[in-house]
Amino acid sequence: MNENLFKEIVLILEKAQNSTSTHQKCRTLLLNVLKVSDLDEFYLCFERLLGVVLNANPKDKNIFAERAIEFITSFCASTQETSEGSFFESVLNFLLSLHDLHSDVVRFRVCQLVGKLLDGLKGNELTEVLCREIEEAMLERVQFDSKSQIRCEAVLGVYRLQNVEDVHCEVIPVLTLHMCNDPSFKVRKVCIEKVHVRREVVAALVSRTRDVHGDVRLAAFKRLSKLVKILKISDRHTVLINGFLDHSKDVVNYVSNQFVVEWLNEYDNDYLNLLRALWMDFIEKHIVESTRVIELVLKALFRVRPYEELLEVLHIGDNRLLSVNTLNWVLVVYWRILIEHFRNVECCENLLDSILPEPVHFASFIREYIGSVMSGFPESQFVLNEFFIIARGYDISDTVSRHALTKLVLDTARSFDLFPDVVVTMVGNLRTTIPNLDERIERVSETISDILYPAVEDARTPQYEFEMATMKIRIHTMEEQLRLAVQEEDYDTAAKLKQEIDASKAKFEESIPPPVTKTTDIPSIIKCLNIARALLLSRDVTCLNPTLRTLNEDITSDFLAHDDLTVRQRSLECYALCCLMDRKWAEKGILIFTSCILANSLSPTNDVHSLIIAIKSVSDLFVLHGESIVEQNEDEDLPKISTTAIIQSLVDLMNDENVELQECATAALCNLIRRGRIHSPPLISRMILKWCNPACNDSEQSRHIIGIMLEELPTLTGASDLLENCVLPTVKTLYKAPKSSPLADVNLYSIVKFMLSLCSICEENQNLHCNLAVKICTEIADKPDQGINVVLSKVLLLLEMRADRDLVDGLANICEDILEDTNNRAVQKNVEKFKVLLLSAGSESEEMPAIQEVEE
Repeated sequence: MNENLFKEIVLILEKAQNSTSTHQKCRTLLLNVLKVSDLDEFYLCFERLLGVVLNANPKDKNIFAERAIEFITSFCASTQETSEGSFFESVLNFLLSLHDLHSDVVRFRVCQLVGKLLDGLKGNELTEVLCREIEEAMLERVQFDSKSQIRCEAVLGVYRLQNVEDVHCEVIPVLTLHMCNDPSFKVRKVCIEKVHVRREVVAALVSRTRDVHGDVRLAAFKRLSKLVKILKISDRHTVLINGFLDHSKDVVNYVSNQFVVEWLNEYDNDYLNLLRALWMDFIEKHIVESTRVIELVLKALFRVRPYEELLEVLHIGDNRLLSVNTLNWVLVVYWRILIEHFRNVECCENLLDSILPEPVHFASFIREYIGSVMSGFPESQFVLNEFFIIARGYDISDTVSRHALTKLVLDTARSFDLFPDVVVTMVGNLRTTIPNLDERIERVSETISDILYPAVEDARTPQYEFEMATMKIRIHTMEEQLRLAVQEEDYDTAAKLKQEIDASKAKFEESIPPPVTKTTDIPSIIKCLNIARALLLSRDVTCLNPTLRTLNEDITSDFLAHDDLTVRQRSLECYALCCLMDRKWAEKGILIFTSCILANSLSPTNDVHSLIIAIKSVSDLFVLHGESIVEQNEDEDLPKISTTAIIQSLVDLMNDENVELQECATAALCNLIRRGRIHSPPLISRMILKWCNPACNDSEQSRHIIGIMLEELPTLTGASDLLENCVLPTVKTLYKAPKSSPLADVNLYSIVKFMLSLCSICEENQNLHCNLAVKICTEIADKPDQGINVVLSKVLLLLEMRADRDLVDGLANICEDILEDTNNRAVQKNVEKFKVLLLSAGSESEEMPAIQEVEE
């Protein structure tokens, strides 16, 4: 090796590492040296210097080493622009030859330098062979290196070799895999930032918005901020809901202040186009979800965008109204949310006045809309719903406005078949227009009666009344003549008069209008039940007054056994609401609801909606009244139902094939546990097993509900007994799970640590770990040869003991018995460890720390 050349290169590198401002000058000097030197000799000298740089430990944070690396990469990249391009490839080959060395430092620096060298390329191409070698080496580091820092640098070294158009590209699948599954959040984050986008990558990015680490979630949102147009509408909803409801303030602030603005920019600042991109109108559920998402987006945008820009979207006409001909759901939602925003901001009274019409004008406008486009379902119904939400916010003080809105609500309810939730919104307006509750109930009940008992067309004109009166007089006169003829014994005349009287009476009866009867028209019945439901759902309706009792006895009870499914469902829901307000109704209703649940356990029903109503009703009634609602039923004619049977049926429904039933039953049981109406350690164990079961991924909502309950469990009354008696059954179930069961894939010790953490924070009893130690030791001592003892003995080492002298002596004696009776060496070893720690803790009268590292 040429020592003079080596020293000359060293001098240039020393200057370069002192300051980055000298890099350009030093690079020129080193390129000149390269030109006048033999390429092979120059490379040998340079390789020797590379070896020094590669051993610079990044943990030392040596600024001179980092400057040297920056200079080396910029110099090597500049050789690509000269005739010495082979030098660049030689350096890369040298680095690749070292990528799998034992030294963590060298592997890190190799990946770092490869990434920086590729970043420094300016349109120059590498040979296909070299690209393949780089790809193989860096992917090996990404997939198999044990150090997360090295995996991060390897990602930075390989991401430029992605090819979206190549379906066989190996880099994209690897980055996608590590983006979702790498144990290091830093690796997941850098994969999100560098992976190229195609269909499967987009789905993975959406899933990362629920990553456990906030930095990863934030990185996912930043990537997705530019991808709104390639996302499915359902994915857009998922991303937005995850972002706005994230528990990290950084994520929420980014989504609220920047992310939604980026999406708006993607649609050229057209608010309505953005809203159309978020609108699903396939079924009622989708429209409700779309409304929720759009509200989140618009409220965020309204906080950061200028008010003049927001007002320009609406083309407000006369009387501060929109044109009926241009109305659509998206525009009306925007109008409604902007009105609500101005209502909630103190300084926006003038802006609110510019877009909010007078109540009377607005009522006329709604009537005009109903008359022109109300046939277009379901969009027109939801437009109407938005109108009544706007109207609900009016502060109505004058009689004319109250009368106009009241008449509008009642006329619309009477005339149109509307979705149940639209009826609820509409009837809710009556709280403002008719503040008196009894009067409101009376007016709504009259409307229901008008629908249920339709009046026959009234033919009682003045001419009709005159003719009827004439017939009455004629009949009365003939009856008087008949009486006189009989007295005078003029029987022939009497017979003729009798015939005329009978004929006149028959004619009179025919002229009387038929009596009003209850309608059998199913749409009309459903309309009545929807209105009754909306009235019962009013927050200020808390008991059944005489009018409500009569109303519900007339329609709700009568239609529970109706032939039409929808009628039965609506009447059952109304009946359930009545039961919540009246104990006597509840005592009868609980039998109806429980019979639905128990009947399903014998023969599964297709009427899922009615079953869900029954489950929710039973849960609410148990919360309100406890088991007494079943046990204290005084009516001997009614069948007796066991509380245990009801609870068991709900537990069985947690594993139903229908996801909605699963979620509903799970929510009901968790609610009863949280309210102290169920005290069952086996049920807690079952909840934990469902929560950790990987086969329950189809019901994330159920797992979320259980998670909330378990989070609150240590604070509940009786929690110590629940936790103490659920640990062993859970451990046994997981241990005995067959290999074919999804529970076999659950990490048993992770679940044990989770349960013990719940025991640790239980405020009711600070000695739970000690009680568990007694139970576990007794279990092992009673059956010293069972296989689960290995697991149980390891659990002992995870306990945090608060041992007093008596407890220490008792546990030590049990441990001695175990050591004598068992032949399992693993059990003996764990019990001996536990005994030593127990005795040391007892002698020092301190808390015994758990041994967290347990070999699994």
